[in-house]
Amino acid sequence: MMRNDGYGCTDNSLMIEIQRISFAMDELRLFIDTHPDCTEAIALFNEYAEKRNELVCRYNSEVMPLSGYAAEQSGKWRWGRAGMLAQGGDK
Repeated sequence: MMRNDGYGCTDNSLMIEIQRISFAMDELRLFIDTHPDCTEAIALFNEYAEKRNELVCRYNSEVMPLSGYAAEQSGKWRWGRAGMLAQGGDK
């Protein structure tokens, strides 16, 4: 179930935006590796890194932690809310 935050942003659209920015950062990393003196690319990378950090923090607090570290800090784990898909054991 997707949650709407009242601003037209659902859990899914927030995650998609994080993925888009992450992809752009990966591409910029590759470019900066071969053009280490390009200040424009470095500035853009830093801008995207700041925006991504804001979105990840928002996702961590509003939806669920994206990493074990964030879950440890917030005390929230998705598994605590999710039902079991299957149960193991001998039959």
